[in-house]
Amino acid sequence: MLRTAHVRARIAETLHRFGPRSSGAAFATVGDGIELIDQAVVALLGEMSRAATDSARSQSALAALPHGIILADRGGRVIWRNPAAAEFVDARHGAALVEPAVNTVIADSLTGGSARRRVDLFGPPRRVFELRALVLAAPAPSIDRPRADGGDRGGRGEGGEAALGVMVLVDDISEHLRLESVRRDFVANVSHELKTPIGAIGVLSETLVGENDPATVDRLAGRIQIEAFRLARTVDDLLQLGQIEGDASATPEKVLIGQVVEEAVERTAATADLADVSITVFPVPSDLSVVGDRRQLVSALSNLLENAVKYSEGGREVEVTVRRSGNGEGSETGAVVGDLTGTEVSDRDTHQRDTDGPDRVEVEVVDHGIGIPSADLERVFERFYRVDPARSRDTGGTGLGLAIVRHVAQRHGGDVTVRSIEGQGSTFTLSLPSSALEERP
Repeated sequence: MLRTAHVRARIAETLHRFGPRSSGAAFATVGDGIELIDQAVVALLGEMSRAATDSARSQSALAALPHGIILADRGGRVIWRNPAAAEFVDARHGAALVEPAVNTVIADSLTGGSARRRVDLFGPPRRVFELRALVLAAPAPSIDRPRADGGDRGGRGEGGEAALGVMVLVDDISEHLRLESVRRDFVANVSHELKTPIGAIGVLSETLVGENDPATVDRLAGRIQIEAFRLARTVDDLLQLGQIEGDASATPEKVLIGQVVEEAVERTAATADLADVSITVFPVPSDLSVVGDRRQLVSALSNLLENAVKYSEGGREVEVTVRRSGNGEGSETGAVVGDLTGTEVSDRDTHQRDTDGPDRVEVEVVDHGIGIPSADLERVFERFYRVDPARSRDTGGTGLGLAIVRHVAQRHGGDVTVRSIEGQGSTFTLSLPSSALEERP
């Protein structure tokens, strides 16, 4: 709202602009005066309307920003905040930590102190906010410039700017810090994973030089071959993971899940034979398909099978079941599969699941091996994470297989889950959208 004195001043300005100038003569008629007053009011209302429109646009733009915006007056009192800022303050412990930090950074910025602050909410989940304050100022009129005698500047800035208030930017940098931590860990892990076999090859080859005993030569050469294979496997998995994460050029196609399972089993057969582990595939419905990259899907399932074989004892069995789920229709499976609580789904039985939503194809890989401790379940899909590092070294694992599975699932709009009981085995389920919903014109 404009003050009455300001309205009067604007009307007087208009009258002066359009009324008699130099002669000082009065208006010819009362109507002339009224007409000029009417012009002044119309001009003023138009200006007020434009100002209101501009203000509404500005507030809409600020409200739509993903960054938190908080505005305070020159006294440091918060007068407006956008939805993002409100959400940050409403976060767990936000009222106790974020709100006081906002008030502190506002007060500090108005007095020339630090205009930055970081707030760490340990959660769960952990969230970190960065606050940056900016003093809003407008150029002061020449009559308000600092007086030559050093009189009071009226709270203005060093350049004669009048402080209008403070704007505080609130950024949620939690994800940025998490990704930075992941990047550092990834670089450290890659360095370690590459350095270990390279160092071993160097030591073994140095020992091999000048060795004349055939048995020793064979033993050292065999060790070098193992380390070279481990190094090549790590590099291959890294390249594959990079291609999956960055390959946006792949053309999706309709892929029959039965063919994916068949090819993945063929890839894993040699590893399973060496480990004396059998792979049993229950009948796969011939019409089940998804839309995606066949090569990536085969890679994901191969990694699940290799992981199951790797952590199974000799003489055990790995079971693969494919089923359709969704829309509350239940899941059809043609197998007798024991779950981790001891109950069973009988052959050709329809097991009702909580599957409200779109049709999906689920590929379940069950092993009866050593299982996964509950403390490790949340981390098994991280790069280079190994539940049993010693066993992984013995079997040539790189710690990237399950990370590849997760990325393939995400690229195809699906997910991968795990259920496990230590000492009894694990069940990995790869869930993907059915091609029936993906084929759009």
